[in-house]
Amino acid sequence: MKQCYTQNPTNALPLVSKPLNRWLAYSLSLIIVFLSLAMSAKGQNSLQFDGMNDQVIIPHHPSLNLTSEATYEAWIRWGGGYNLFMKGSYGWGIGIDGNIEWWQQFTQNAGPNSTGTTIPTGTWTHIAVTIVHGSTLRFYINGTLVTTTTGNIVNNTESLYIGTQGTCNCNFMNTSLDELRI
Repeated sequence: MKQCYTQNPTNALPLVSKPLNRWLAYSLSLIIVFLSLAMSAKGQNSLQFDGMNDQVIIPHHPSLNLTSEATYEAWIRWGGGYNLFMKGSYGWGIGIDGNIEWWQQFTQNAGPNSTGTTIPTGTWTHIAVTIVHGSTLRFYINGTLVTTTTGNIVNNTESLYIGTQGTCNCNFMNTSLDELRI
């Protein structure tokens, strides 16, 4: 059964204004979407993706145009598939193919990844990717730094897709996702 959730940031918390507060309102609306979905075996709210057609689509908002420093993190129970999230069809994002892979526009196959440390299947695992100084990528699994390499953030004006690769309707994730933070 196809599940597609969207949240319109322009309708979220209309009493909050100013750029910083808009970002906060948008972030809170995203958190509300996550907290209102399914219960996981972990005992907390999580998204359940079946690897076939489930996805979350968050319309573009200027707060999703990230700067030269950012942290992406989540708890996952990986069961296969590929894209955890992606900004647009080939913007920034994280894919998992046993290892964590950082997407940067049109260069994922040659792009940096967390080689050497495999994400366990069927076990709750905390993953994180940080970008500092605009080009230094650090990959963490369960709080342990596993790789440092280079990469960048490629912004665009497309939606943020969670559980799939942008608009291609492909590379769906078969996983449980909890506490995603961008």
